[in-house]
Formats: sequence, structure tokens, C-alpha cells
Amino acid sequence: MSTQKLAEKSRSHILFAPPEGRLRYRDEDFKVLCASTPIPYSNIPRYLAHPAFFEKSCPPKLYCGWRVGVDALSALVVKHYPDHVILSGGEVMSCNTALELPKAIRKELELPPELHHLISIVDGADSEGNFGYALAIGNNYEGLLPRRKYVEPLMQKLFNNKDTEWFLTNRQWKWAPSSSSSYKGEPVIVTGYRHFMTAMADRSAGHKTVSRLSLRETQKEKRPGPTAGMAVPSLNISA
Repeated sequence: MSTQKLAEKSRSHILFAPPEGRLRYRDEDFKVLCASTPIPYSNIPRYLAHPAFFEKSCPPKLYCGWRVGVDALSALVVKHYPDHVILSGGEVMSCNTALELPKAIRKELELPPELHHLISIVDGADSEGNFGYALAIGNNYEGLLPRRKYVEPLMQKLFNNKDTEWFLTNRQWKWAPSSSSSYKGEPVIVTGYRHFMTAMADRSAGHKTVSRLSLRETQKEKRPGPTAGMAVPSLNISA
């Protein structure tokens, strides 16, 4: 099969590839790609969970967490962390109060400083490309908070055991060449597709999920990351 045919075939299997088999993105593609989200925590394909799976192409940046909106996040602070409520004229300032949630959680869980950056408030997109505040516990580039020690207690206390999901933001939502590639005009994701189709020829793309990846496996692979010098993200899915 020719390189062009191989690339065209593989594009139909890769999440967040340019729609309609195109090799380039358009601004309006964002909402189209959002239709593939949110992705349940354990259903994320390996090629998205491990950005280093592609040596020369980087997948979109997907955050993992709970996209519930600013009012719901603010209400969680009011209910569980009243010392962090921000008032103005006696009224709760929903936006500012919601932004206090990561700080309150870091303190409650006694997160080590090296994990502080993983928990944050981000503007996540829903399946129609509309934005809303979300509490994120990491992403597919930097890794996730250890699940058993930190994430599951948050699920139980704040979200009625609702599991996390993966979603896009308005940044890094496209496949792109890595900084280590010698990209000189070749269609952005064709090279990555070649690697993918070679490695996954005997299985359906998108069905190898993060639930099969362990922290030990992640650390053992030591593949080059999407940015020069970046380690393979530790997803901590079995922690």
C-alpha cells in the first residue's frame, strides 16, 4: 500500500485528526473534533495517553477531570471549604471562589509540591465545543494525580463517585509535529500515522485503553517524549 493510501486509511481511525480526510486543520474544526469528547477515564486510546507513542507527532492535549461549570465548582467550595469562599458585598463571587478549589484540595490532601500543578481549574470544552470550568487532575502530557490515593477520595467527597473524563481546551487541540522532528512541510500527522499503523496493524486503533497501562510500564518504556528532554508522562492509573 502506498504511503498516501496508508495515511488516508489511518486518518479514519485516529481521534482528532483533521475532518473529512484533510491533512490540514481549519479553525472551525474544533467544534467538530469536540464531538468525540468527553472520553471516559478508562477509554482513552493508548496513542493519546502516551504522547511519546509517536516519535514525530504530538497528539492534542487532553485534560482529565470533572467539567461541571463555574457555579457547581463554586458551590463545592461553599459547602466543603468555606474558609476559601470569596465574597464581595456579602455575595459569593462564583468565579473567584471556584478558582480557590485547587488550593483548598492541595491543602486537604497534603499534596507534595511536585504534584501541585496537576490539579487546576481549566476552561474545558463539551461535546459541542462550548466552554465551561472544570476541575482537572492532570493531562496526557504531564500525567495525573495518583488515582487511589488522591483522585478516588475526591470522587467520593465532591462528585458522588462520578469518574473523571478527558476533554479538550482551546489550546493544543490539534495534532502537531514534535519539536524533535525534522518537519519541513510534510502533512502534520502523516509521519505519526505511519508509526501507528505499523505498530497497530493487527489490532483496532482506539481500543487499547489507559486501564492497561501501569505506572511501572510507563516508566520502563523511556521513549523520547513529544518535546526534547520531556519524560514519558506517568499516568499513575494503577496507583
